[in-house]
Amino acid sequence: MSRLQKSIWIALIGTAVALRIAFFTISVTRVQPSSDESAVMLQARQITQGKLPLLFLSQPYLFPVEAYLVAPFSGLLPCSALGARLLPALAGFLSLLIATCVMRRVSPSGIKPINLLLILFPSSYLLMLQAAYALPGYVSAQVLGGMSIWGALYNRQDSHHPILTALLTGFIAGLSFSSHPLMLPFVLVGTLYVCLDHNLPVSLKHSAGFLPGLLLGLIPYILAKIHFPDAYSDVTAMRGITDALKHLWTPTFNPTLTTALGIRTCLFPDQRAIGPSASILMACATFLAAMLLGMLVWRAWMFVRRVFREKRVYLEDQDLFIGITTLSILAFALNKRADAESYRYLLPVLLCFPFLINSLYIQTGGGTRKAVAGFIVCITLWNLGSSVRLMGYWNHRDFAGKEAALPDLNPALNYLETNGIRYCVASYGAAYRINFQSGYRIVCAQPVNERFPNWPLAYKDQVDAATNVAYVLTDSIRFLKPAIFERHLRTMHIECRTAKAGDFTIYHEFRKTVPSPPVHPGPFTLSASHQPENAKHLTDGILKQPWSSCAIQESGMWVEVTFPAPAVITGMQIFYDRWGNATPRELDFFKSTGNGWEHLASIKTELDKFGFPGDHPVYGKEPQTVTWPATSVSAIRMVITRPRPMNHWVIGELQLLSP
Repeated sequence: MSRLQKSIWIALIGTAVALRIAFFTISVTRVQPSSDESAVMLQARQITQGKLPLLFLSQPYLFPVEAYLVAPFSGLLPCSALGARLLPALAGFLSLLIATCVMRRVSPSGIKPINLLLILFPSSYLLMLQAAYALPGYVSAQVLGGMSIWGALYNRQDSHHPILTALLTGFIAGLSFSSHPLMLPFVLVGTLYVCLDHNLPVSLKHSAGFLPGLLLGLIPYILAKIHFPDAYSDVTAMRGITDALKHLWTPTFNPTLTTALGIRTCLFPDQRAIGPSASILMACATFLAAMLLGMLVWRAWMFVRRVFREKRVYLEDQDLFIGITTLSILAFALNKRADAESYRYLLPVLLCFPFLINSLYIQTGGGTRKAVAGFIVCITLWNLGSSVRLMGYWNHRDFAGKEAALPDLNPALNYLETNGIRYCVASYGAAYRINFQSGYRIVCAQPVNERFPNWPLAYKDQVDAATNVAYVLTDSIRFLKPAIFERHLRTMHIECRTAKAGDFTIYHEFRKTVPSPPVHPGPFTLSASHQPENAKHLTDGILKQPWSSCAIQESGMWVEVTFPAPAVITGMQIFYDRWGNATPRELDFFKSTGNGWEHLASIKTELDKFGFPGDHPVYGKEPQTVTWPATSVSAIRMVITRPRPMNHWVIGELQLLSP
């Protein structure tokens, strides 16, 4: 290597490293840790205490690989952005090294600076994920995905222990999928590459190692499905083929893929993006789609030609990247959760993009190769400029609150500490930040699982049962905002102490302005039109052991309370717990005085805004309260007049109200 070549290598690598260090430094000094990052640290701490989670905190998917890797160091890391981002940033450097090793494997004439430019200087979006802000599951996806591809290439090219190498490669591939379902294209294409070699004996040998390894890597996913049957279902719902084809161009290529590849600059994952006009974006998307389609057709033609000429079925090195890219784009179009701002779902395409362009470079010659090299240099300069511009946005003092929805939490933490508040409620964007940034001294939970309704929620039972609980809310974070909460308080006749702490409003010392009516102690008997033998569960005090009709709701279904002697009743509270979304649309209430049934009240399905079982509001356990003037009754019957289609009628508990 000449002195000039060494200088070029040093300059490129030095610039790439300096760029990442600068972005990391800005991120830890300007932007506090997010709830996602905080959740990783919380789970890492739980792991050190002996818990072994199969899923990410309070959500139905992602095996928390990052939390397991951070766990040994969690006691040493500060409860700050530096502590949350240090190891993920180092993992970002590791993914860079792995990508370099993969590029060396697929560059037959040796690795040159031109081969590495798009790895050293990726799109501003990918750089942000690698150096500044680590989305859970996406750090491990980059590292494990890259390792699985490198292992597959090494296993075919150089391995002296092919079965062992295939076993390790399969394990890493399986673990990458357990870490994030987004890595399915890596698993599928990698499996074909490893298990279909140039001759049958080698293919069988590789398969004998790879497939058991893959199964081992999938164990966390399999265990999660066994212990939580609904796991992953919310994030794997697919569109129909016709609908997916409509989404293939918009939003998949335009604007999502073009933005993820850096044509536009996404300011924070996955938020607002700025950049060229719609017409320029359309032109770039068209060029990109044509290029990928051309490469897919070319590789497909080469595959078919090999099959007919050699009478063997196998994939070449370059087939890996176009295969992963194609499957990832199709998966995005099929995914019901994917929208125009779901740039993260195209991470596999971003990881493969440098290798796709490199394949064009190494398979062409003469003027065409020079044109491809010029294209690579232009993209690199664009990426570099966009990244510097993005860092400028991050360095602005208002960026964290306005663009990242991560307002300064310190004033709120100081207020909570000063007032001796150790439990609180906040929306997802702040809840786990409070746990982490308080040094684990304050326990905070979401009011309900705002992102994945009805999924188990970390810390909620602990906070619901506590006293002196505060609500910490802000307009900067979606879901439960101050104006909404204050409206709920007025509706439920609750007053409280309110304080402003930076961008946050803190509510505590709650008190009722209207006393709750007493609960009728009984005795009474319960019956129902359906499953009467289980009606006893309506008042057994066990909310999670409900009465169910065990049949689809229909008009005329009823539940009845009968008293041994006339009783004065003023209303009823119905507790649904997690079955609140399946309430009948309309109910009628009738009383019996011994001379037939008389109408008492009619209600629709609206539940109370929250429950108030202790000294603070509790969301997620809202009863349905119906009241009427005090009246003497021998029995009360609740009848469905307008059912909710395709749902059973399920009630956790009933309470009768007295004057």
